[in-house]
Amino acid sequence: MGSVDLAKTDRDFASEFFNDTWTFLAMKDRTKEQIERMIHCSHAAFYHLDRIPELGSGVRAKGYWQLSRVYAAAGQGGVARTYAFRCMDEALIEGDPALLTLACEALGRAAAVLGDGAERDRQAALGLKHSALIMDPDLRAFCEDNIAAMPRSMGPGPNLPVF
Repeated sequence: MGSVDLAKTDRDFASEFFNDTWTFLAMKDRTKEQIERMIHCSHAAFYHLDRIPELGSGVRAKGYWQLSRVYAAAGQGGVARTYAFRCMDEALIEGDPALLTLACEALGRAAAVLGDGAERDRQAALGLKHSALIMDPDLRAFCEDNIAAMPRSMGPGPNLPVF
């Protein structure tokens, strides 16, 4: 029996769960069951990413960004904000303007769920300042599109347990 390459297995699972999460996020309407699956997929992706230490804080920032986005989509603003702050912590370690832009977007979405339009707007403006420093035009457009797509307010989601 051959040995298992755990790092490759973790990468494969992380990629699969990360992509599955975006499938749920792309849905216009989600059932409670789909919201729970989306949350579980995002945590599974992060768990497997975090088991690969050489990937570093940049990858963790993206994982926290997705977790924050998932909880914002689920209407759980407090949890979304917690993961948005974790995203910002990792983005600050990297100093990458794209990651900083995404962290601002995560904080803005969390603020929108919590009904704080002023903070949402502040984070959007700060995110656009960071995005102006992104050299890759495609990546800059991706980040700016995410900022532009932030709703002004989102309100709470369905009555789901907070994980």
